[in-house]
Amino acid sequence: MTQEFTKFNKLLLKTLLLAIISIIPNILFSEQLKIHTWANTSIKKSFPSRIMQDNLDISTTGFQLIKSSKKITSKIAVNTNKDYGLFFDQSFIELKNKNKIFGIGKINRNWSFSPNTSLILSQNARPASSIYYNYANVRKSDNKLISWAGPWSLDTFISTPSSLNKIQNSKLLGIRTVIEPIHNLKFELLKTSQWGGNGQLENFSALINAVAGNSNEDKYANTNQMAGFGASFLKNVGDIPSRFYVQLIGEDEAGSLPSCYMSLFGTELQFPHGKLFSSIGFEFIDTTIGTTAHGNCGPNTAYNNHSYTYTNYNRVMGTSIDTESKSIGIWASTNISKNSNINYTIRNISFNDNNWSDHRLSSSKETGWIADIETSIKFNSYIINSKLTYQDFYLDKVNYENGLNFTLGLEYFF
Repeated sequence: MTQEFTKFNKLLLKTLLLAIISIIPNILFSEQLKIHTWANTSIKKSFPSRIMQDNLDISTTGFQLIKSSKKITSKIAVNTNKDYGLFFDQSFIELKNKNKIFGIGKINRNWSFSPNTSLILSQNARPASSIYYNYANVRKSDNKLISWAGPWSLDTFISTPSSLNKIQNSKLLGIRTVIEPIHNLKFELLKTSQWGGNGQLENFSALINAVAGNSNEDKYANTNQMAGFGASFLKNVGDIPSRFYVQLIGEDEAGSLPSCYMSLFGTELQFPHGKLFSSIGFEFIDTTIGTTAHGNCGPNTAYNNHSYTYTNYNRVMGTSIDTESKSIGIWASTNISKNSNINYTIRNISFNDNNWSDHRLSSSKETGWIADIETSIKFNSYIINSKLTYQDFYLDKVNYENGLNFTLGLEYFF
């Protein structure tokens, strides 16, 4: 067992132990133990668009044990597939106090107003072991200094991604604040900072620098910081609730502010009484970054720091198209009934626009279309999921094949 494997799983083992301990006293004082099992299988691998089961786009089976009380929620999730063996993604224990949550575990995050992805932290990669704190104030604060922000929330975490190259055993800190100064107008400020690891400083000063320091000079110059902002505006256009959102994330820093931006733009229309569609959306993503006037950034800058790899298990923790790529697409959903729905997605994607041989998805530029039709049908305690995918491109680094692919999944809730 390698040192990397030991350190990476140390936090997870503690999480599972705490979850087990929390379940024992909760048996008499909490809700009934909930059990969720599933199994899904695919003919082959295809590029993920909407992910069916806890960010796993490959054949997997598993179960979850969930126990909850007013103060504690714990989940033990056991998963297995041929690529990762036995793993425990989505396991956690959370302590709750009114609108505050303190937790430890491996949970998914999608830091964006987009329902599909995020430029800085999405569900593309498996979740890393983390310690986290969430606060949500659903009303305007009585404090005059911050009452202008309206309802607001704060998400923070420190995690340990599993990097297969560059600096091993790095730490990742994340901070996201969402405010709503005007009803239905929301803003987000968010940041991640990667530091520490083998041969790097991990003292308290390094942590402070990761939160608020300058990462371009002195002894903390290796720190990998990404930061940016986003906005979401909801307004009725006629009788149609329409939401518009944007996210801009800087890969580098200039004068303690983000620079070298990636971008995401989208819109979503809701049809509450629509017979053909219940929602329709459009989204554009661009991770290509031009060279600045001072010669910084440029092609392949996104998610590629000179010291750290912004990945977990070799999949980028940002948006799935990775660096130097563009995506434009539309999606729609239809609610057939209360227990069944259909999702449709079609996208045109350009991968590795600069023909970079070290790109994580494709060794050369690849452009094409991908279309998905997903269905979900619930019968009592069963849910049957299916996805039919067609793509006309091949990504040689990850073996995402062109042609048709079919995925079938079954879930059962005790």
